[in-house]
This record gives sequence, C-alpha cells and structure tokens, in this order.
Amino acid sequence: MRNQINLTENPKTPKIVFLIFPVMFLAGFIIWLLFYPVTNGSFAFWAGAVLMGIPGYAAGESLGSLGLDSNFAKNRSKAGRITFGVFWGLFCLSIYGVVLFTLSHMVV
Repeated sequence: MRNQINLTENPKTPKIVFLIFPVMFLAGFIIWLLFYPVTNGSFAFWAGAVLMGIPGYAAGESLGSLGLDSNFAKNRSKAGRITFGVFWGLFCLSIYGVVLFTLSHMVV
C-alpha cells in the first residue's frame, strides 16, 4: 500500500477558536469589573479566573512559539538562537507579568 499525502488547506486551528478565546477573556474581565473589588475565593473570582486563564495560557504559549519558531530565529547560529530565546522569553514573561499585575489589583 502506498501512503498518500493530504495537501488540503485544512488549518490546524479552527477559526472559531480565534473568536471564542477573546470572548472568553472579555467575559471574565467583565465579570471582574461588575463585581469590583473581587473577593478572593468568591464565585466571581473563580469564574473570571477560569474564563481569563484558559485564553491567557493559550496566548502565552502562542506568543512563545511565534518568536521561537520564526525564520529569524531558525537562521541564526546556535549561540544566536539561545540569546534570542532568552530575550524572547523575558519579553513574553514581561507582557504576561503586566497583565497579571493589572488583574491582581482588582482582587481584594
């Protein structure tokens, strides 16, 4: 039996994900805004944390892969890739840190 290559244009990630994740994050953020200041451990806290956490994790993973899988990083020497990876990781952590810092000020 011969293996056949499937060359269809099916994307890995469905387009609905690009709509659902921002809506989930906004829903969680709106819940936190409506119940501001949010009490740690309350229903509003956990609903907002879950609704914002899942897309936040996916965004963090995607942002990391965006830089590390780029052609810019692949065309560098080993030392260049390591240096770029360290700085890209610090850049991604700083963005994630600013978002978490901002959200943590909404919790009492």
